[in-house]
Amino acid sequence: MLLLNPEIVSPDIEHFIHDHIDPGYKVGDPLAFSFSEVEVKRGEVITQLGEVPNWAYFLTEGMVKICMPDGQIIDIFQAGEFAASFYAFTHRLPSQVSVIAMRPCTLQRIHIQSITQAFEHDLLTAKLLAKVSIYYYGVMVKKQTEFRELNTEQRLIKLITERRSLYDELKNVEVAKYLGVIQPSFNRVIQDLDPEIAKQLQRPAKKKSRSRNIKK
Repeated sequence: MLLLNPEIVSPDIEHFIHDHIDPGYKVGDPLAFSFSEVEVKRGEVITQLGEVPNWAYFLTEGMVKICMPDGQIIDIFQAGEFAASFYAFTHRLPSQVSVIAMRPCTLQRIHIQSITQAFEHDLLTAKLLAKVSIYYYGVMVKKQTEFRELNTEQRLIKLITERRSLYDELKNVEVAKYLGVIQPSFNRVIQDLDPEIAKQLQRPAKKKSRSRNIKK
C-alpha cells in the first residue's frame, strides 16, 4: 500500500455525504475527521481475515471485493462507495471477512481514532457511521439470503438488472465467482438462458461506474 497524501478529502466523499448521508451538508464544508490517500495494487489484501481493522476506505478509483473465509464473494464495491469490514471496524473485533483489491485502486482512508474522536461531538459523523454500517450490513445479509433462496440464473438476472454498471466492469470469470459458481456451471447457465435475457449480457463500451444509493 502506497501513501500518496497524508491528509486529503476528495470531492467524491463530500458529494457522497451530501447525496446519501445528509443533504444539509454543503460540499466544501470542513469535516470533523480526516482522510489520507493511498494506492493499492490488484490482488493486494486491504483488510486481512481475523484482523482488527484500524481503517475504513472510500474508493475514488478501482474495485474491491469482500470475501468470506471460504472465498465466497459477499459483495464488490466500486469507485464512489465505502468499502471495509464495517462491523469489525466500528466494534473493534477481528474481521470475519477479507477486503481485497480486484483492480488497482486509489482509496481515501479514515483511521478509527479520527472517526471515534469526531463521533463524540459531531452529528454528521454519527450519521455517516450509522448509515454506512447499517447499509453494508444489510448488503451482506441480502447476499446471503439470495444464495439460499435464488438459483444461479436468478442471481445473474438480479446482477444485470440491479447492478448493471458492476456487471459491465466484470469479466465472465469474475461474474461466476461473484455468483458463487464454478466457470463450467456458469457457462451452462448462460447457454440455457432465454434469448431475450441472453441479449442483456452483451456489454457496451466501457463507461464510468456509479455507486449504489444508500436510502436516507
